[in-house]
Amino acid sequence: MKKQKIILSILTIFLIVFVFGCKQQTQYVCSDGRTVTDKAQCAAPVLTVESELTVCSGMPTYQSYALEDMCIIGLAGKHQDTSLCKEASRDVRNGCIVLVAEVKNDPNICTQAEQQDTCYEQYARDEKNATVCDNIKDTNYKDSCYQNLASQLGDPTLCDKLVYADRKGSCYFDMAMRSRDSSYCNKITDSNQKQNCLQNLQQGGYVKSPQPIEVKI
Repeated sequence: MKKQKIILSILTIFLIVFVFGCKQQTQYVCSDGRTVTDKAQCAAPVLTVESELTVCSGMPTYQSYALEDMCIIGLAGKHQDTSLCKEASRDVRNGCIVLVAEVKNDPNICTQAEQQDTCYEQYARDEKNATVCDNIKDTNYKDSCYQNLASQLGDPTLCDKLVYADRKGSCYFDMAMRSRDSSYCNKITDSNQKQNCLQNLQQGGYVKSPQPIEVKI
């Protein structure tokens, strides 16, 4: 009987040591190469910009959309970093810089764009900020910027800033139809367009003014 108790005690001790030893041997290898006994000790991997760009690399084109470029543009906006735009195709870099400028709420970032005027115009239209149109050097782009903002905001004072007479007349025509105010018709220098404007107001009808030329990035 005494012998059986001794054997039982030895077996119990052996079992405890065996189980404890097995638990001690359970280890995990983290992504950074560290070996730990608890998976919770493995910190989440830190993504670098380089590793994120690697994810974008090789993405296919879907219905004429280059997903690789879209991915890169998204990263540039996420990190507010125009240098990432250089990784995208040249024809979409301007749009990439516009996005970063809008995310940072800073139109001056457009100075980094290859086509600065189109960058300013797109920023002004997207943010509905007519003061940004002032930065545009090319008269055609500047007129397009003011005319589109006048239409978006319903602001007749922006029509006064237009240089080209035909666009200015179209801008006043739209304002007249919006407000049903003939005073805007009287600001139109082209006699035929002015008459058309006044007649439409008198008849209570509406003839849509010629659409502004949309300049795409």
